[in-house]
Amino acid sequence: MEICCEGHYGNEIWWNLDGICCADCWHNIKEGVIPPLKKHLFYNEDEWISNSQLKSRHNVHPSAVKKLRREGLLHGIDLKKANGSIYETIYLISENQEFLEKYPRIKEKENPNILTLDIHGHAVQIGEVPSEDKPVKQKSGG
Repeated sequence: MEICCEGHYGNEIWWNLDGICCADCWHNIKEGVIPPLKKHLFYNEDEWISNSQLKSRHNVHPSAVKKLRREGLLHGIDLKKANGSIYETIYLISENQEFLEKYPRIKEKENPNILTLDIHGHAVQIGEVPSEDKPVKQKSGG
């Protein structure tokens, strides 16, 4: 159930069957600011969205987030530390259906610049079918 991914010492972390939770996130759950979230930050698609995921998964620039919140299209929950400072904002899927209709999750593309070796030892882009007739690079002798 890792929510914020902030670094904390061991005595500031709670472990349970759903995962780990920092003291600040645990305090926000206990105070009823957010419901007990069941999903880890990286597998939370059907439960909640983090600030960083608005850009990477919904193509919403951080400067547009404030505008969307002011307009009432995006409903965020600010998570606060004990001193009152906001350290994370999450967006529950259940409260943001209208936003999700307008800004659906974008398909993640594979990076075409990532190369690997095929079964014949040739450099290929990920997803490319291996071929025996790829040209072999010749070493230049000197």
